[in-house]
Amino acid sequence: MKYLTLMLVVASVAVLATGCSKRKPESKSDSWRKYTVSQGGYSFEYPPTWSVEAIPDANGLLVMCPTVEADWQANVFFELRSDPGNRPVGKMLEDLIPNLKKEKTGFVLVSLTVMKHPSGLEAGRIDYTHSSDATGLNDSETVIVLEENKLLFVLTSTASSVKHKYAPTLLKIVDSIRKQ
Repeated sequence: MKYLTLMLVVASVAVLATGCSKRKPESKSDSWRKYTVSQGGYSFEYPPTWSVEAIPDANGLLVMCPTVEADWQANVFFELRSDPGNRPVGKMLEDLIPNLKKEKTGFVLVSLTVMKHPSGLEAGRIDYTHSSDATGLNDSETVIVLEENKLLFVLTSTASSVKHKYAPTLLKIVDSIRKQ
């Protein structure tokens, strides 16, 4: 009985010591960066190792992972657009599908969701797969209504074979978007 009690005490101390061990604090380099697009009226956060490049011809920004895996760089493309028809988000997404089928080789719709973005803004997302130069891709097109007739389109893209690795980061970038 004494042996059993001693074993329980040792096991309890080991569990407590493991559970109470200090976690490595985040270094400054682990902190995400904030990017504000003042003329667009929005901001977002992204990993410090990723790059941001303005694409003026498309009224957009490209945020890219520094690593190429499976012949692809995970990325997020932000583009401001207007909708003169002032369509509901679900209708905008439905109207995108024929163009995606036409432009994306092997397009397969995975899901279409109308939702509230974590910022509280009206939003919707199309998740789909397709291929580019024989690389299987998982993409998401998110539409966020910043204000009437002012929309933010956010395209995330990663190679299907490494989706598990990049999907959480891509989602965190999209979820960090805030209206300014």
